[in-house]
Amino acid sequence: KKMLIPVEDLVSFSFNPLKKPLLKSVPKAYSKHAVSISKFILKYMGILNGQKFDLSIYDIVDLLNNYSELVDEMFFQLIKQTTNNHIAERKYKVWELFLIFGSIFPVSVDNHLRILAHCAKSALGNDEKINKISLYTLIKIETRFYSGKKLIVSLDSFTKNLFESLDHGKTYFGVTLYEQIWNQKNEYPKLPIPYVLYYIIFNMIKKNCLETKDLFNKKINMEILNTIKTLIDLDKS
Repeated sequence: KKMLIPVEDLVSFSFNPLKKPLLKSVPKAYSKHAVSISKFILKYMGILNGQKFDLSIYDIVDLLNNYSELVDEMFFQLIKQTTNNHIAERKYKVWELFLIFGSIFPVSVDNHLRILAHCAKSALGNDEKINKISLYTLIKIETRFYSGKKLIVSLDSFTKNLFESLDHGKTYFGVTLYEQIWNQKNEYPKLPIPYVLYYIIFNMIKKNCLETKDLFNKKINMEILNTIKTLIDLDKS
């Protein structure tokens, strides 16, 4: 006789790996890979084998690169492990994975809003550290979703820079409006527009641009422009 497992247990944090995928849409041939993902997540959390395995990130990325059908499954497994998880340190580890994979792999149209809703709900919790990383994860997931493309990265440097940008983001070019506002939130918390836009307008007015005829027909020195972009990103403007 089969034991009936309460739905809450199916979608809540567990110390045990899955025995089958959470999503019915996962092809049967990929079921064992979905189970492997759950084990890698538990390893990264420090539950399986009693220690943290950063290599689990590489294992999951390899699986998702080979089996893109598992991307949504992986996100729902992360949702499961951050739901009713009252062990703050381990819960935060799952959000680290959420941030990394949300920045690399686009979610599907069908599950996009469900995954965003989980991030938004988490950002309204009582743990400031969790609130911050879940909100930043929401921004990154939204960015990757609308790009529609998987990001090709060198994981070591990418994860290092990603975690640094959580508190000290500096990039203003080549990122979304959401990310620009996030990156300037500490230094310019009351500035409602991207800093780079303010910077450009401020300097144009300072140089009497309103008195310059055919301003937007002037030739641009791209070398100087690229230097200015770099200085702004390095916060040395």
